[in-house]
Amino acid sequence: MVSGRLTFGRRVKLWPIMMMVVVIAAGIIALNSLVKAKDELHLSCEARFYKPFLTGDVPRKVSLDVLSKDKKVVIRYNYFVGDNPAGSIELVGKLLQLEVATMSYKMKITQGTVKNNIESEKLPIHLQQVLDSGGQIFANGGGFDLTLKMSEMDIDKGYAVVRFDPGNNIWACRINP
Repeated sequence: MVSGRLTFGRRVKLWPIMMMVVVIAAGIIALNSLVKAKDELHLSCEARFYKPFLTGDVPRKVSLDVLSKDKKVVIRYNYFVGDNPAGSIELVGKLLQLEVATMSYKMKITQGTVKNNIESEKLPIHLQQVLDSGGQIFANGGGFDLTLKMSEMDIDKGYAVVRFDPGNNIWACRINP
C-alpha cells in the first residue's frame, strides 16, 4: 500500500532548519539597521591656505561641514580671514542613494545660499568654482548631482578622507557622532 507521504529513509528534523531561518532573518535585520545608521553622517573638515614667502599675510581657512540625516543633506562651506567669517555657502538637498560597497553617498542638491563679506576675486579657487557652477545651475532652475565617496575611513580614530565628484576635491575630515 502506498501512503501519501514521501520518505527518504530517515526522518528530517525541522528544528535545525527553523533555527537557521531565524539566524538568517536576524542577520538581515541587523545588516539593514547598520546600513540605515550609515546614512546618517556628520563630517567636519578644515583647510588652511598658505602663501609662501609672504610676511604679514592674514591666515585664511575654509571649513566644511557635511550633515546627512533622514535623507536630507546639508553641506556648509565657511570661509575665514583670520578669525573673522568672510563668507559661507550652504547647499541643501537629499540623499538619493548610499552605496555600501563603495561607501558613496549620491546626493541631489536643490538649494543654495551664499553669504559673502569679501570680493569674489579674493575667494579661494575651490569656493569660486562652487559659486560659479552652482550659480549657473540654480539660475536655470535645476539642481545638480553630487557624490561624496569615502576614500578612507577609520571610525575608531574618528577620521575620514572624502572625495567630491564633480570637482574631485579631497578633504580629510573628523567624523562627529
